[in-house]
Amino acid sequence: MWYGIGYFAGAKTLDYWARKTKSGKRIVGWVRTYFTEHSGKAIIFTRMTVSFTVATLITAGMLKYNLKKFSLYNLIGGIGWAAITIGFGYFFGEGFRYIFQYVANATMVLLGLILIVTVCYLIFKFTNKIFEKIFRANEKIKEIGDLVVDGIDKLLSTEEMTKNNDAKSK
Repeated sequence: MWYGIGYFAGAKTLDYWARKTKSGKRIVGWVRTYFTEHSGKAIIFTRMTVSFTVATLITAGMLKYNLKKFSLYNLIGGIGWAAITIGFGYFFGEGFRYIFQYVANATMVLLGLILIVTVCYLIFKFTNKIFEKIFRANEKIKEIGDLVVDGIDKLLSTEEMTKNNDAKSK
């Protein structure tokens, strides 16, 4: 099905894109070269994965890959995927309960760690704002204190000058 979609719908789009852009020609050339050299391995390997299967099958159709070869490699990959899946099911089927229990416990531990980190972060942000306010208040108090000290110094120096002037004039 995906091969057919790539063959009938994707080839025109690919050719149009390759003709319109310089990088498109280079990329399409690279993909064609890679796919002709490694097509069998690519189809078999990607059939055993979940994420790349559709993209590879559409690409094979877009590049008009030989349908007989494609069908053979796709069949081999499908049989390999089924064998691996059945093997995992057979060997780990009974242990699934234990694995699920460990995964559930690990999930709870992970959620607990996330909760602890979030709470610590929020406490840090909250206390940081409080300390900033306290620091700003201390700076304002210091500025006011400096102004008071400067005012007292001026007042005292003015009084001393007045006393000195009075003493000199006598």
